Amino acid sequence: MRYLLYNRPTDMRKSFHTLSGIITDAMGQDPCSGNVYIHKPCP
Repeated sequence: MRYLLYNRPTDMRKSFHTLSGIITDAMGQDPCSGNVYIHKPCP
């Protein structure tokens, strides 16, 4: 298991599908891989 940080501000009110889309599209990762993805909340 790895911990991966998406360091761009993310609106945490988004749905699970939108957040997993960020993981797939922007990070090139599989959201079902068992890794932990950390999103930086908007200020």
